[in-house]
Amino acid sequence: MLSRRAHHYGRKRRDESEPQSQRKLEHTINAAIDAAAVEAFLLRKEPGEWTGAKETRIATAARLKENEA
Repeated sequence: MLSRRAHHYGRKRRDESEPQSQRKLEHTINAAIDAAAVEAFLLRKEPGEWTGAKETRIATAARLKENEA
């Protein structure tokens, strides 16, 4: 039988000693990745190569989210 501590449905438990700045950095990175993924999903059916204009829109979405956080 699993102990209560080991049963977290695959979620990483936060270490209380982890600095606030580290948690904020992780949140910012995850938000930027999510924003880029959403933009890529929206662009998936538009004609054209993934380099150039599409690439720029994806990078810009990630950068804007990073600056927002």
